[in-house]
Amino acid sequence: MRKIGFMTMVMLLMLCSCRQATNQVSTRTVVVTHPETTVIKNDCEVSLPGTIKEGQTVQVSFKTSGQISHLNVKEGDYVPKGHLIAVIDAADYQIALNASQAQYTQLKNEVERVKTLYERNSISKNEYEKATAGLEQAAADLQAKKNQLQYTRLYSPTSGYVQRIDSHVGEMVNAGSTVVSLIDVERMEVEVELPYNIYHQRDNLKNFVAVLDGKKYPLTKLNIIPKAGSSQQYTMLLALPSEKSLKETSGMNVEVGFSVIGDNSIQPEIMIPESAIIYDGSQPNVWVLKSDSTIFRQPIKTGTVIDGKVNVIQGLNGNETIIRSGVVMLHDGEKVRVLQQKSSTNPGGLL
Repeated sequence: MRKIGFMTMVMLLMLCSCRQATNQVSTRTVVVTHPETTVIKNDCEVSLPGTIKEGQTVQVSFKTSGQISHLNVKEGDYVPKGHLIAVIDAADYQIALNASQAQYTQLKNEVERVKTLYERNSISKNEYEKATAGLEQAAADLQAKKNQLQYTRLYSPTSGYVQRIDSHVGEMVNAGSTVVSLIDVERMEVEVELPYNIYHQRDNLKNFVAVLDGKKYPLTKLNIIPKAGSSQQYTMLLALPSEKSLKETSGMNVEVGFSVIGDNSIQPEIMIPESAIIYDGSQPNVWVLKSDSTIFRQPIKTGTVIDGKVNVIQGLNGNETIIRSGVVMLHDGEKVRVLQQKSSTNPGGLL
C-alpha cells in the first residue's frame, strides 16, 4: 500500500509539472508597438515627396492619306512645337486643288452673268438662286481641297522628344495612322502619393509649389486618381510650368508643398508597421493587447504603404497597443508576455 501511495504521489507531481510546463509554453513572448499618429490641421503648410514624370505620349498622324516623301526627324530628336515632321507627296492633291479652283472661277463668272440678267428681270429668281447655290458648293469644295493640300505637311503639335518612328519614307499611310510618337515635354507632371487623411480635404488644397535645386516652381493641380487595384490609395498629378530648364528633369525627386485651407481639421493619420498586419482572406487585421495581457483580433481598413508603414484608415484610434511581430501563431483571447515596450528613441516603435 505504501508503494502504491508513493507511486500515486509521483504521478501527481509529474502531472503538475507538465501543466506548469504547458502553461509556460502557451504564454508567448511578443513585441508590441503603438500606432504613430499625425494630426494635420487646416490653414497649414504640408510638404510631401514627389517625382517628376514625362508628359503623355502623343501619337502624331496625318489628317489625309498618301505616300511619305520626306521625314525630317529620327528617334531621340527633340522637336519644338510647330516643327515640320514629315511630308506626303502632294502632286495629286495639287492637281485636285487646281481643278477645284478652275471650277470655282468658272462658276463665279457665271454667277456674275446670271446676276446681271436677274437684275434686268431676264431670268427668274429661282434660276439666280440655283446659280448662287452652285457657287457656294464650289467654294466649299475649294476650301476642302486647300485643307487636304495643307494636311500633306505634318507639324509637331507639341514640344517633345521623338520616342518612336512608326512610318518611313516611301510608305503609304492612311489618315490617322501614327507616323511618330512624341513624349510631350510641354507639360511635365509631378506625381505625389497622397495620404488618405489629406485626400479627404482634396478640395481644400491650394498654393502648390515644387522645390527643385533650391528653386521654387508653381504647380497646377491636374487630377487626383486612385492607384490601380486600390480604392484607398491615391496619386495627385500636378503640372510643372513650361520652362526650358525643366525639359530634362524627368525622374527627379522634388518636394511638393501646398496649403490646406478650410474649416475642419484633417482626420488623424494613423501609421503602423506592415509586419503587424495579419490577413484573414483579404481582410487585414491587427492583434490588440488588452490590460489583462490578453489579445483580440481587430479588423482594419488600410491605405497607402510607405517605407514599411501602413496607413490605417479605419479600425484604430491611435491609442491601442498592438502586436508588432510574430502575429501568425497567435489566437483570440491568448495571454502573452510583452518583451519590448515603446522606446523613447523610436517613437511609434516603427523601426
